[in-house]
Amino acid sequence: LLYLGYRDGGITKRLSDKIDSCMEEILERIEISYTYKKFSVESYEDGVKVKDTGLILPGNDVNKFLSFSKEVIFSCITVGKNIEEYAEKVMDEDAEKGLILDVCGSVAVEIAMRELEKKLRAEFEADNIYLSLRFGAGYGDLPIKVQNDMAEILELYKLGITVNADYLLSPAKTLTGIFGLMSQPVKDRGET
Repeated sequence: LLYLGYRDGGITKRLSDKIDSCMEEILERIEISYTYKKFSVESYEDGVKVKDTGLILPGNDVNKFLSFSKEVIFSCITVGKNIEEYAEKVMDEDAEKGLILDVCGSVAVEIAMRELEKKLRAEFEADNIYLSLRFGAGYGDLPIKVQNDMAEILELYKLGITVNADYLLSPAKTLTGIFGLMSQPVKDRGET
């Protein structure tokens, strides 16, 4: 509801039913694909050097974010192009429904990323390695153009994902993320 601009409920039964129906339609069209890779990193001047890639993540924010990490995970997940194509088609006939479908697609990819994050946490915590929160291109002072480098390193073309001239991912319902790998959970370092 927050994605649609509603904060304290206040929606009609008609709209609630329409949202439920749209979510069911989205779930029928989801095609989840994901990839991730682990890299060693080191602090480098005003950024973080990703070893064996030639990539330097510029910015003080990413440097601080990864200050407890010697390794990172680059990740990407998409719910596919069917959702946005369907939402665009419906938008011509019913703008409200098209918008709700688009929002449901955004929610779906966020949920999918959280599920991937849970999978990664479980995988690494079995070896007493802990994941940071998610960081990404465009967060803080890390430029959005890093999206190009991440796409190349993760070979996103194999998933049918591209980056346009404005550094936006296509399909649109696609997310990338950077997770630091640490020897202690975040809460054990005095952070919240």
